[in-house]
Amino acid sequence: MKKMESYGDIFSISDGKCKAFARSYSSSRAFSKAFTEKYRYIKGYHATRLSNEEIRDIRKGGLKISSISMLESKAVKRFVHPNDTIELEAGIRSEIHAYLNSGKYRDGGRLFFNLVKKDFDERPTQYLVFGAETLIGLANHLSSKFPIRFTERLRQFGQAYIIHSVIQSTSVKKCFIKGIYKYIHGDQPESCIVSYQDLAPSDILRIQHIANPNDEYFWCI
Repeated sequence: MKKMESYGDIFSISDGKCKAFARSYSSSRAFSKAFTEKYRYIKGYHATRLSNEEIRDIRKGGLKISSISMLESKAVKRFVHPNDTIELEAGIRSEIHAYLNSGKYRDGGRLFFNLVKKDFDERPTQYLVFGAETLIGLANHLSSKFPIRFTERLRQFGQAYIIHSVIQSTSVKKCFIKGIYKYIHGDQPESCIVSYQDLAPSDILRIQHIANPNDEYFWCI
């Protein structure tokens, strides 16, 4: 893993100079054009739940954009338990495959990042409680088929992590770059970006383990 200094010009929303750069423009359109010319990378934080095996995979192969095959593998690891009967396991696997391949799933091919780390400290986020958002919908679907609370299996899987990363600005659509401008100018409550390409292992600055957040807000899920 590289140090941030080795990346050259990197946009970090907590850096006063980066904020001053955004405030020097009078429109999000002008800002977004100048942004990709000045900044090659954006610092972001990806929140999720991971097993030790998944951490090793990220260190070795980087952070991958989501796909149906990847989510199916993640779902099986989280929703199938060793004490499940052979018949139950087969049924769960079948429902997972059918759900993700039904044509309704369109959330693949991207990675979500928050640009403000303290947001994770100040309020709970479903990503740290459950992991990938798509798996929550799948968990609810499985619970409609089997007498098991599958969201609880998501809670129990792995541990909570925040992945500190640098994202190539060319992999982020202009609408998200403009969102950075709006956030800094107080016109948008959150600062999130989406990357449409994998992150290499060298783009992972740190994988930070954190204590499980207070998830009382999500008690009904």
